[in-house]
Amino acid sequence: MTSTEDENTCFICWNPLTKEYGRKEIIHKYDKENKSSEKWQHSCHDKCLNQWINQCITVGNYPKCPICNDFKIPINKIPKPLRERATEILEEEEEVEEEIEEEVEEEPQEVIEATRRLGVVRAWNSIAPFLGILVCFNGVPIIKCSNITFNYLSINSSIRDLKAALLSKNFDFYKSKGMLHFDNIAHNLNIKNWINWKYPTFRLSEIHYGIPPYTCRFEQLNCTHDFNDDNIPLSELYFEYQIKAGAIILGGEPNLINNEQTPNAYKRLEDIYLKKNIWHHGPTGPDDPGYIERGYKNNENPWFPDSKLYANGHYGSNVTYDSLMWLTVHIDNM
Repeated sequence: MTSTEDENTCFICWNPLTKEYGRKEIIHKYDKENKSSEKWQHSCHDKCLNQWINQCITVGNYPKCPICNDFKIPINKIPKPLRERATEILEEEEEVEEEIEEEVEEEPQEVIEATRRLGVVRAWNSIAPFLGILVCFNGVPIIKCSNITFNYLSINSSIRDLKAALLSKNFDFYKSKGMLHFDNIAHNLNIKNWINWKYPTFRLSEIHYGIPPYTCRFEQLNCTHDFNDDNIPLSELYFEYQIKAGAIILGGEPNLINNEQTPNAYKRLEDIYLKKNIWHHGPTGPDDPGYIERGYKNNENPWFPDSKLYANGHYGSNVTYDSLMWLTVHIDNM
């Protein structure tokens, strides 16, 4: 009810505010001297207000103006027999509000950044690299590839799709081990394999987050998902990897992952997680300030085929627009 409207009606029972119907009570009044005051006031019958207050307190709520639900009725307008209970309810509500405020904490910076990065990768519609894969045999790296290697593998694919894609590369694994590798020599000596064009088959013995060129696990990058669950979407893995990498890099504690076996792990992870200046375009005239392009330059990145997005040689074959998630995959002979 605005200050210009008829204020002579009780907003609870809608009867006139006259002595015939009971005493008038103003819940809150427009203060003309206070510029920040709301420009309305609400009045009702004293009897109606007391009934409303009693109803609120009976159900355990501190009474508020029935129209302005954010305005708490002053304690001096509450009947004396109800004031003690009203005060208890008010204190309880304030305690709950404080608990809620404490619970609603701002998300860590690495979570905010991981959310942004996942959104950017989704926007590419999986036509850009988001995944790096280091394949190892007996703890030795034999091949590196990316999701671009498998043109059907997207950010929305599952770990099942990734496993199927990797197992389809048995010929590449065979070649990468080297023709003189003991396993390959034993395979080649079997004439039936030549006749049937048969190549060795492999199994995926272990998958974990990684930092190339190292093939070991890092405790700070332990995955909370079970890689045996084939339904895990790659998007969830990407999101978690970026969070864990961000917690290490943004925390600025290289000693967490550097050790004798992995002395430069922090620097390698920086190459994965942090953008660098990749191209400087100088000014072409007095009105052109020039600009700098930035990307993720990592010498450990796999080779990316030329495309509309990635023309090797322009920014360098080891540059991506987005930070990759790295998986280390260990394979064994069947």
